[in-house]
Amino acid sequence: MKRICCFVLCICMLFAVTACKSEKEESANSESSLSETPAEDFRVYDTESGDGVMIYNYYGGDEVVVIPETIDGKTVTEIDMVGFNFNEKTKELYLPKGVKRITTSMFDYETNRNVSALEKVHLPEGLEKIEREAFREFKNLKEINLPVGLKKIGEYAFYGCVSLEYVDIPKACFETGFSVFAKSGIKEVVVPEGVETINDSMFALAELEKITLPSTLKTLDYYCLYRCPIEEIVLPEGLETIDTKALGNTKIKELTIPKSVKTMEFDAIFGEKLEKVTFLGDEPTPKFEDDAFDDLPEKLFNVYISKDSKGFGFPRWKGHTVRYFDSDEKPLIEGDFEYVEIENGVRLTAYLGSDTEIILPSEINGRAVLEIGDYMFVKHTHIRKVVFPETLESIGAFAFISCERLNSVEFSSSLKEIDDFAFAWCENIKEVNFPEALEKIGNEAFRGCDGIETVVIPQSVTYLGESIFANCRGIVSAEVYSSAKNLGSGLFFDCIALESVVLPEHLEIIDDYAFEYDMKLTSIEIPKNVKYIGHSAFTDCPLNEIILPERLEFIGDFAFQCSPMTEITIPSTLKTLYPMAFNLCTELTNIYFLGDAPEILFDNDTWDKPNRVDFTVWYNEGAQGFDGEFWDFYDHAIIGQVIEDDEYLD
Repeated sequence: MKRICCFVLCICMLFAVTACKSEKEESANSESSLSETPAEDFRVYDTESGDGVMIYNYYGGDEVVVIPETIDGKTVTEIDMVGFNFNEKTKELYLPKGVKRITTSMFDYETNRNVSALEKVHLPEGLEKIEREAFREFKNLKEINLPVGLKKIGEYAFYGCVSLEYVDIPKACFETGFSVFAKSGIKEVVVPEGVETINDSMFALAELEKITLPSTLKTLDYYCLYRCPIEEIVLPEGLETIDTKALGNTKIKELTIPKSVKTMEFDAIFGEKLEKVTFLGDEPTPKFEDDAFDDLPEKLFNVYISKDSKGFGFPRWKGHTVRYFDSDEKPLIEGDFEYVEIENGVRLTAYLGSDTEIILPSEINGRAVLEIGDYMFVKHTHIRKVVFPETLESIGAFAFISCERLNSVEFSSSLKEIDDFAFAWCENIKEVNFPEALEKIGNEAFRGCDGIETVVIPQSVTYLGESIFANCRGIVSAEVYSSAKNLGSGLFFDCIALESVVLPEHLEIIDDYAFEYDMKLTSIEIPKNVKYIGHSAFTDCPLNEIILPERLEFIGDFAFQCSPMTEITIPSTLKTLYPMAFNLCTELTNIYFLGDAPEILFDNDTWDKPNRVDFTVWYNEGAQGFDGEFWDFYDHAIIGQVIEDDEYLD
């Protein structure tokens, strides 16, 4: 019986080999039987290297085009596909064996409509490069063979090839260009062994339903499988990085993250279908930890980890429910609140109810409620009012982010900390009364809260994060009494209604973008201790007059751009001035320097006339340094000198 089975197996294998050989021979015979398209049907140019010619255009109307190996005695080595972008007749194309490179000179696909009828393209084994956008928007392309020796596929090479459902992709082509098969019709891909990276956006928005990944894979680059209708994927052990939106908006329901993954953006995995993610190792860390807003989950799912895993929170991690796959431990729940016990009290981790007005408890099981955990109310967009207990000391990062219906918050007198993005984009909050116990306001804590009209930051605040009130377009007045010496980058960025500001006397740094785009701020008193005014600190502020403090040492680029001031006095302490500090101050006619010339810093090597304003530079007789490429653009005058019309200037 075994002999019979072996005999049958051998017959089947022989038949398969014979059939495959027959198919290849038939294809070869078919190609060899085709007649070459006449050379006069092509427009050609000599290649830059001079070793052959490039086909630039095809003038014929044949359905099958066979490009000759030589034209006018010169080898055809390059093809510019622009000749087939507008060809509505040719359906099949054969390229000769001497072609090394395929390119296109048409990049403007918004104004140049691609109407190519090409369905099949036969590429030679010696082809080395398919350049940027070569087959972009070839919507009828169904078949193309990519030679094993291909070294490069450029970005967007097959973008929008919606009829192309399957193609064998050589190993070398996974890391050479981005968006290569984006928005294509490709349904299945087997990534060859040896590939370490699936490049950025390579299959984004493609019809990809199945992908087999190699054991050598280390990186899923950003957007590489974004919005592909993949339902299942096996990530290999050895994978190290999952970048931004790499697996975003797929149809995957369950996903296992290998222990080897050390780096992962927190928006790398999400989708309406995603329900469960199992992490076999410790919490991965993002590449850009300062880009906190990307940490907001687009959809909550269940996370399963080992009890020995490090970095994850329990029972919540960035808003997601966390459970152990190797332990039966359950979270603590009291009423509508999930919580964990901490030193001296309780941290609330999730709200499980549906009320629109919430009064948080002051204690649970005899332990004081001290903290609101990170992401606690994320996705609870129905909340309108929250009353905090007097015991509360800390509000976690992203705790109420995007709760756009929230219009009332009553802070406890014991509150010490409001963490990053805690109330960002809660656009209906009308009022914030910070308690005197408050010590920290984190990055972008109230960003986009358009309903706030007045802000008073108490002296107790020792830390001001970046962009705390950025894009709060309803703020009219702000009083800052914080004991922090740095005002914080972007503190009131784009607060277009801001009219008046009070700053503390001890302030030393007005950081970058602090008041940029505050288009109603016509005046401001800069405290006497300020040493640093950052880049774009007052860009587009209509400051009519400004008095710089005598201890000022630094003025950044675009610091006063578009200000309508007519003159300004620079104190003798100034050490550093960026050349575009007064860019587009069209009314500025005089700048008075009370000391030697400050150092002019340039951010790049290419530099044109600064400021686009022809002001006069005034300085004391004997002052040093007012010469060179920056100063030579402007008229100079000595403070106190008599000008030609005998008018005395002082």
